[in-house]
Amino acid sequence: MVRVDRPKHLPTWQAQYPSRIPPIVPLTRGDFAWGLSVPEDGAFPAWQGAGDGVLPSLIQWDTARHPSALLPDSGIALKSLKGLHPQADTVAAQLQWLGAAHLIQLQATDGPPALIAEFETPGAYAPLNKQRARVADSRDNRSFDRFQRHQREETMDQSDLKAPMWQLSERARELTSSAIREILKVTERPEVISFAGGLPSPATFPAERMREASDRILRDTSAAALQYSATEGYAPLREWVAQR
Repeated sequence: MVRVDRPKHLPTWQAQYPSRIPPIVPLTRGDFAWGLSVPEDGAFPAWQGAGDGVLPSLIQWDTARHPSALLPDSGIALKSLKGLHPQADTVAAQLQWLGAAHLIQLQATDGPPALIAEFETPGAYAPLNKQRARVADSRDNRSFDRFQRHQREETMDQSDLKAPMWQLSERARELTSSAIREILKVTERPEVISFAGGLPSPATFPAERMREASDRILRDTSAAALQYSATEGYAPLREWVAQR
């Protein structure tokens, strides 16, 4: 996504170049208002059939104050944004036309498109590769793996390559499987009769009465039965239970 500073009015720019810029949809939330370029079919922005999430949507804030001014400083900063695309030249031409070519480094690939973002993080995230974390969105793991290996060779020394790329929290390391879940796994075996899981005998299930009740409810009060209701439960049923 690219923030537009010029021209001053994004819908005017789109009206002048409808083949290059998708329609601008006005949006609001609270005190904020903005325009966002959204293709009519809801797909990713594209130019001459190339885009696939590598080309940005355009956004222009119609309020004086930018929303980022309300956010606390997280200490996380985008260091670089790289894109892979089989039609890198076409994508690069559109980025150049938009004035956004300096925001992303493009690389041609023989696989599907991908985005790779590199972030600088506070010291608390040091285990994530020397305060750097990579996030990828790709439909082709092979393309991303090749690109990631290339980037590691450029940014890591041998000790980095041997270090773990992630760590579990202390709470996560202490997690164990659920005893109830393990018990219920055993009940799936037909030769086992379990007295530990609290499971009644299927022979006692009032299947016919449940079927009749379901038929009656769906016939007489289907709208109320299938719609969301108060979290306290179905009032007539609660009254019936309270009377007993």
